[in-house]
Amino acid sequence: MTNNEAGARRGPERTHTMTTAGSRVTRLALAAALAAALSSCGTPEPPPKQAKVVKRDWVGEIRAQASKLETSVEVAPLADPAVEDLKARARQREEAKDYTEASKLVQQAIGVRAEDPALWQWSAELALERAAWTDAEQRATHAFELGPKVGALCARAWLTIAASRTERKDSASAAAAEAEVAKCQVAAPIRM
Repeated sequence: MTNNEAGARRGPERTHTMTTAGSRVTRLALAAALAAALSSCGTPEPPPKQAKVVKRDWVGEIRAQASKLETSVEVAPLADPAVEDLKARARQREEAKDYTEASKLVQQAIGVRAEDPALWQWSAELALERAAWTDAEQRATHAFELGPKVGALCARAWLTIAASRTERKDSASAAAAEAEVAKCQVAAPIRM
């Protein structure tokens, strides 16, 4: 047998061996591609947790502090059924933490009774809940101007102004507003 004959005989075997080896490489490449494709189909890794910023309960603090004020003066306007209905609905929306809708209802009540300082103060506090700091200060200032300048309503107005300024990083003006709260206190007259 000549070398050519021997090579001819080994040729098909060599081709088969090369084809089998090529198939293995192709199968391995396909398996690797399939594994990569499947790994990308998995659930993505959740984003890292960010620290939750706790919102300060300004309105709760303001109302609690004003209720502790020693004063005997409270001024309340005569009841108006239309305003009372709007106030009741606004209280429900506020309790449900729907401050936008509560604000709309209080604003409607102001439309009926524009000179009611309590409504303006409530509107200011709802602005605080919505983080509308400048609006809160303007409304509280108006409530103070309309109001009796003494008592819990006066204190709430100044505390709202202080909160608004604190949130706007104006600490000096916030401290000045807080100092005004003491002027809202009026002791009861001594009776004999």
